[in-house]
Amino acid sequence: SIVRVAGIESLEDLHWSGDREKDGHSERLDRMLEAEGDTQNRYKLSKQADVLMLFYLFSAEQLTALLRQLGYPFDPGTIPRNVDYYLKRTAHGSSLSHVVHSWVLARTDRERSWRLFHEALKNDVAYREDTTTHEGIHLGAMAATVDIIQRCYSGMELRHGRLWLHPSLPDELREVCFTMVYQDNELEVHIRRDAVRLRAARYATHPAEIFINGEPCVIRPGETIERPLR
Repeated sequence: SIVRVAGIESLEDLHWSGDREKDGHSERLDRMLEAEGDTQNRYKLSKQADVLMLFYLFSAEQLTALLRQLGYPFDPGTIPRNVDYYLKRTAHGSSLSHVVHSWVLARTDRERSWRLFHEALKNDVAYREDTTTHEGIHLGAMAATVDIIQRCYSGMELRHGRLWLHPSLPDELREVCFTMVYQDNELEVHIRRDAVRLRAARYATHPAEIFINGEPCVIRPGETIERPLR
């Protein structure tokens, strides 16, 4: 089922024109509509991601467990339908909107996820007339693009106090390397398309349990482990 914002069914569907989709951008659609003597408030149109923030903040497993704990049944199969519904009705008027959409598409449409990730980068890296960078940089979006690389594409999350890695790199991204601290262990994480390699600092006082693609493994101080990715 689709999670609908209250009152949205009373609004009209917006039929996008070629001019509004020029170069694949629909940012500042509110200004385009105003220039035509219209307003976005008449349409089933969102400035930025709203419902999809649920799937940005929680993985399918986390959201299913949370809603069932609250007494609500939830089918993870509804996530792609909600993503598709709102992606067609979002104008991306916020710099963070591309970040959220890139994240929620990372598992189902890696090519589009990567494209939206680049759109988020361009807000400040490349000058474009349809952005508000001249009014100030988008610091939150900048940090969020790093978060996409480190947490989203690596599939990193904490479940029941344990670190899980479930990588899914876009074809354009050959490898990802970063350092993190987990259970008082400093870990060097190196993710390729075919394997994950972890190296623990020698000064750690105890082993750390990590799940890689659902399989548990233990890494001890000073140890390096590598696991293939299916």
